[in-house]
Amino acid sequence: MKKTIKKATIFSILTTILLFLANKVIFFLALVKELLPVSDGASYKWKFGSVFYKEEGCGTPLLLIHDLQADSSGYEWSRTVKALSNKHRVYIVDLPGCGRSDKPAMTYTNFVYVQFLQDFIKDVVREPVSLAAVGRSGSFTLLYASQNQPWVKKIVLINPQSFREQAAFPTQKDKIFRLLLTIPVFGTCVYNYCVSLRQISDKFREEYFYDKRACAAKYIQAYYEAAHLTGPSSRFLFASVAAGYTNMPVTHAMDRLSMPILLIGGEEQPAMAQTIAEYQKAQPAISSAWISHTKGLPLLEKPDSVVSVMEQFL
Repeated sequence: MKKTIKKATIFSILTTILLFLANKVIFFLALVKELLPVSDGASYKWKFGSVFYKEEGCGTPLLLIHDLQADSSGYEWSRTVKALSNKHRVYIVDLPGCGRSDKPAMTYTNFVYVQFLQDFIKDVVREPVSLAAVGRSGSFTLLYASQNQPWVKKIVLINPQSFREQAAFPTQKDKIFRLLLTIPVFGTCVYNYCVSLRQISDKFREEYFYDKRACAAKYIQAYYEAAHLTGPSSRFLFASVAAGYTNMPVTHAMDRLSMPILLIGGEEQPAMAQTIAEYQKAQPAISSAWISHTKGLPLLEKPDSVVSVMEQFL
């Protein structure tokens, strides 16, 4: 019996060491190409760590907010920034827990990002601003706007979550799932599998892009790098999103929103027509536009079309 326990212990220790080393190698190799430099941006010292951002152009302020995913970053807006900065002072952030920003070991919630917007806009932008957000980030953008209306001029949401998705609160199973994902070494292994080059490539071809031929390798590599910057603590946002901790209903906030709002949908994005109809039913003044032959990331797939629609609205 003692020999069996001893063998099992040695096996567990060796397995843990091997997994630890494998994780180290994966994180090291993911950053070799350096597609997301920090030298061309600035750092905002926030209470939950440093937040990377860029400021480009001049004119009316516009804050660009990427989707709330572990592999997302300000790179998401990279193909639109040059055109938008011709008429706007554009701010592009890597949200806390994402990309080049710090990724503290914590539970990420919508309220964290509402607080971030409050602080960043007051400390950095320092005047009323228009907001453009993608996917999951639409919910905390609307919540922020409902609580800080004098600071928000206009809002653009690209492929926002449905009300049903936003209202999916964590169950007891989700809470256990989040804890498992945050376990050192083993949780990191699961994370590395879920944000591997293969998995991200599949997401681009199945969810993000309509035209699979347009999925440039540099996009996939940039997302892969963003998911691994700053090390294993990247898994904490992933765990929070996967377990539903970043969900929050916004239906109660819709009636309080008085600023113009535009919803942009990828024409081939599943169920997006129904989602936009939900928003317009809750707030009839909301306008909408469609980007043809696109799915989840029209701002990368057809940036000129997105910029054109945004400029007409802004």
